[in-house]
Amino acid sequence: MRRTLLAVVGLSVGVVAATSFAGDFEARGVVALLPIQDRAGDDRAVAAVEQALLLQLEEGAQVLDRDRTRGVLRRMRLRNVDAVPQRVIEQLATELGADWLVSATVHDAERRIAPRLTLSARVYRGSTGEPSWIGFVGGSGLDGRSVLGLGVISELEALVPHVVKRLELKLEGDQTDNGDENLRSRNPAGASLGRLAIVPFAGLTPRRATANSETLTEASRAALHDAGVSLVSPGCTSEALRHHRRFRWGGVDSETGGLLRGVCAADSILTGSVERYDVGGAQAEPEPRVALSLRLLDAETGAIIWTGALERRGWGRQGLFGLGRVHSRGDLTEAMMQSLIRRLVRERTQQLRQARRHDDRR
Repeated sequence: MRRTLLAVVGLSVGVVAATSFAGDFEARGVVALLPIQDRAGDDRAVAAVEQALLLQLEEGAQVLDRDRTRGVLRRMRLRNVDAVPQRVIEQLATELGADWLVSATVHDAERRIAPRLTLSARVYRGSTGEPSWIGFVGGSGLDGRSVLGLGVISELEALVPHVVKRLELKLEGDQTDNGDENLRSRNPAGASLGRLAIVPFAGLTPRRATANSETLTEASRAALHDAGVSLVSPGCTSEALRHHRRFRWGGVDSETGGLLRGVCAADSILTGSVERYDVGGAQAEPEPRVALSLRLLDAETGAIIWTGALERRGWGRQGLFGLGRVHSRGDLTEAMMQSLIRRLVRERTQQLRQARRHDDRR
């Protein structure tokens, strides 16, 4: 099997040259950038993110005209494709004539002395409506500050291109149709969770509880994707839960588990809660503080089979002269979620091995 990986937005170490992937993009078809989802309530930040994504995409891709994309979305009465079934996304791609759909969300856009930004993005495969890639990233105007205090970015719009550059969007093409098996072959450890459904986290913070839970839910989705876990389509999960009238975020009972297993073929379910998602310290030296917990459940029995929790502050791992401090909630959340998901995959793999050894001895 040959896998073609196309970097659309370069890594922070450097922007990928357009010539390195222009030919591949032409072979792969048309990309539609969907309207940016705004969870921060900042129109200017959203416009800057959209422009930065467009500039990078247009270096080597055929990007659909935005007015055409918005017109089709209006005709189909779609505001957010991240919550609709796969068949609707597939229909949208057909209406647009797009092979790939790119959806991004601005979770935090904080205009302070040191601005802060948190973004997530998904790349959908038009032929199936399935997410092909998922990313989550945060950044602060202080991230590039040197020992001498140089390199500080004081305007949010100036910070946007730097954070977008770190959001490495990828278009993944396979010669086989079995995407789950392709994903597992890249990282067999991720297969220990089976086919995983993510239930939106419970928000327990005093302010913006729903928005904060959405932010951390998406961070978990990106970390699981990185770990090679086979994820249930978010549209399937959303559609199933909408029909379950008693459902509440962060709550998974036996009926919910059975529904996700029957409708979405889920083997396991991940949910959790957000206890803290705020910023302390002075405006010139912000210190993010995040606390979260995760629970993994067996979809068939509803039993909890793994739990994990973390609480961290942005200055917890600083070095000399304050270097190494984390100033963005999104940046801190990304690191915490990556750490927890790695632990989840490792410990779940160990659980299954021990269970197999026990069965072999019987």
